[in-house]
Amino acid sequence: KECATGLKFLDEFVEVIAKPKQGMGSVGVKRIKTDEEWLEYYERFKREKELYHFEKGILLEEYIQGEEYHIDSVIQDGEIKFSHASMYSMPLIDFKKFNFVGTIALDVNTPIFKELIEYNREVLKALEVQNGVTHLECFKNDKEICFCEIAIRPAGSAVPANLKIQTNVDIIDGFVAVELGEKFIPDIKIINGITGSLQIPIYKNGKITSLLNEKESDMEGIIKVDYLFDVGQSINTPNAAHERIGDIFVHANNLNEMIRKFKSIHLNFDTYVKVEEER
Repeated sequence: KECATGLKFLDEFVEVIAKPKQGMGSVGVKRIKTDEEWLEYYERFKREKELYHFEKGILLEEYIQGEEYHIDSVIQDGEIKFSHASMYSMPLIDFKKFNFVGTIALDVNTPIFKELIEYNREVLKALEVQNGVTHLECFKNDKEICFCEIAIRPAGSAVPANLKIQTNVDIIDGFVAVELGEKFIPDIKIINGITGSLQIPIYKNGKITSLLNEKESDMEGIIKVDYLFDVGQSINTPNAAHERIGDIFVHANNLNEMIRKFKSIHLNFDTYVKVEEER
C-alpha cells in the first residue's frame, strides 16, 4: 500500500522529494523523478525501517523549484523578540556532491527580507507559538513562498554563529533564557553589509595535512575560519549535511557579491584544506 501510494504521488507531481519523517541533516533525503528511483528508495526504507531515521516512516513532498530560505526567531510570551531571515547558498542535499552548503544573512533593507519576516510572523501566529526558538525553512519562486518545515529549536551548523556576527544576537543564549523563563532582551546591532558562513566539505577519506587560517587567505572579506578538525586527524566522507571540516565566515556588501565570493572559495577550497589519502 505504501509503495503504491508513492507511485501515485509521483505520477501526480512528476518530481518529488522523499525523506525520513525522523531524519536530520539531509540523511536519507532523495530527489525522485522516476518509478524505478522510487522503488529503489522504498526497498532501502524496508531494509532500514528499524533504524532511527526511518522508524516513523517516510514523507513525500512535491519538488519545489526556487531559492531556499530560513528564518530564525526567539519568541517569549507570544511576542517575537528577535527574527532574522537568511538564505541557503545551495540545497543542503548537495553535501553529497561535496558542494559548499552554507547560510547568508540577508540585508534587512531588502524586499525579500521584509517579505520573509512577514511570512514568518504569519506562520508563528497560525501555530500559536508562545515561547521558544524557531527555525523555519521555506522556498521562494516567482509566484509565492512555499512552506517547507519549522522546528522549535535553534538552527544547527554555523547558523547561530553567523547570525551572531550579523546581528549581535546569540540565538543559543535566547533559547536558554526562554527555556529558563528569564526575560530575553536582544541587544541587536546590525553590521554594514552581510555575512555568510560556508561549510568546508569532507571531499575524501584521509588524513588532514594542512589547514589555512583567515590571516593566510588572500581573499578580501574572510572574517574567520573555524575548523572542527586538526592537522593529523583522519576524516571520512559525510553521511549528513552538518558533517564538515569547518566553516568559513565571509563579509560582503550585498548578496551578489557574497555569491561571487562563495563561488571563488568553492573553486579553490583545496587551498584551505589539504587531505592525503591513507594507505
